[in-house]
Amino acid sequence: MLESRIGTLVKGRLEGGQLYTPAYVAPLTAMVRGATRAVTAPTNLTSVWNSLQQLLQQMDGATGVAVDNSFFQSLFNSLVKEGAILGSL
Repeated sequence: MLESRIGTLVKGRLEGGQLYTPAYVAPLTAMVRGATRAVTAPTNLTSVWNSLQQLLQQMDGATGVAVDNSFFQSLFNSLVKEGAILGSL
């Protein structure tokens, strides 16, 4: 029921059973953009996502929401598609 209203009545992004608000997605997107722009050699993205997850937990403490690596991957794919970052998988 909620899925049909995403983008109309409900502003957000549903990924992995979690609803992410635009206010939460914007800083995550900036973190993914910054982390991947800093990579200067071929890198395993899983290790980048794990580092970002640890950073989020430090920032949010015990109240932080765990972000699935597939969500980071989705943000990365969107940034590549938009041309905001250069790279390929």
